[in-house]
Amino acid sequence: MASLIKKCECADTKAGRRLDLRKADDRKTAERVWGKCGHSWTVRYRLGGRGTKQTEASYPHTMKKDAEEFARRVESSKVSHLKLTVDRKAGAVPFGDFAETWYADLNGKPLTKDKYRTYLSKHIKPAIGGIRLDGIEASHIEGLRDKLIAAGYAPSTVRGVLSVVKQVLARAVKDKKITATPYVGIKPPKKAPRKERVVATWEQVMLLVEAMPEHLRLASLIMGYTGARIGEVLGLTTACLTDDANVLIFTGSYTRKHGGQRGSLKHRQDGEDRPVPLPGFLRTAIENHITDHQIPEGGYLFPGKKAKVINDDTYRKRFKAALQKAGLPADFRTHDLRHSFTSNRLADGVALTDVALMVGHSDFRTTANYTHRVKDRWAEHAKSMEATYAAATNP
Repeated sequence: MASLIKKCECADTKAGRRLDLRKADDRKTAERVWGKCGHSWTVRYRLGGRGTKQTEASYPHTMKKDAEEFARRVESSKVSHLKLTVDRKAGAVPFGDFAETWYADLNGKPLTKDKYRTYLSKHIKPAIGGIRLDGIEASHIEGLRDKLIAAGYAPSTVRGVLSVVKQVLARAVKDKKITATPYVGIKPPKKAPRKERVVATWEQVMLLVEAMPEHLRLASLIMGYTGARIGEVLGLTTACLTDDANVLIFTGSYTRKHGGQRGSLKHRQDGEDRPVPLPGFLRTAIENHITDHQIPEGGYLFPGKKAKVINDDTYRKRFKAALQKAGLPADFRTHDLRHSFTSNRLADGVALTDVALMVGHSDFRTTANYTHRVKDRWAEHAKSMEATYAAATNP
């Protein structure tokens, strides 16, 4: 039978003697003490029943219900004659090797898989990749977490790394490589408070465009007036213009994360495009850019000197150098052009649902986070409603 105990001496110390847990009264005394002390719970069980080797699974004090549920599963497997077995040799595989198996079977969007690959290669495998699956303990995971925090990584990065470790261990339990996951009681770092970003005015956007090198001005203009991400803009080819003069088509994203190849758009399946409104001045600017830079049909709008497309890091360096001329702070990012477009369009009175479609948000609630500029104009809206009321009550 599976038994739930604590291996600490708290109960014996409290009773002043060695308790015999086989006796009901002593067991009750121990359980009262265990309920208050903070030591881990231990489930003792025998996978093959009496005569087989005793095995243990440990759970933090706060996870008593999980420990009890595991004990019930063990007992249930005996009653139904289904063995709850785990091959002891199966857990000998290194964590890093099993993580690669997990990654190979992973279904997800390319950008998500790219991020997980970075977490595995850069952080997880160097730290715990060589440890056997059945040798991974909570302390190893906490050590990885603390190392990342000490190195100055953002809370979002640390939480992402921990999420991958948790998923790999959950898969190991499912595949019966280990009996229980050691990922218990691991506290991820708190999310960093959202920093209030600077919103560039339409005038500042144009000053920034003019301050950019000539061959990159169009990229900034497109980002500033469509809300596109930098990878989406760098991924544009001459095919972005169609017979519809009022539409610009984004068909892929091109950044270093895609290994120098065009990847799918965020929140889109492979091959799925995203149309956005195209004002006349922007269409003219794109056509002039194609002519002036002799971009061949089907070619990328922003080719690099040695590569198909200019490196996004190169663009960011030129962008940083242009900020001062535009009167924008030094920490203004390329992505802030996207935030500025979203905020300015909402402030201009464009419907939230329309703006969400323009910038490719998969959830309208994301777009709602940009309504602070609308609040800046509440006094104006109040006067407008006052005028409407006056007209209605004094015909």
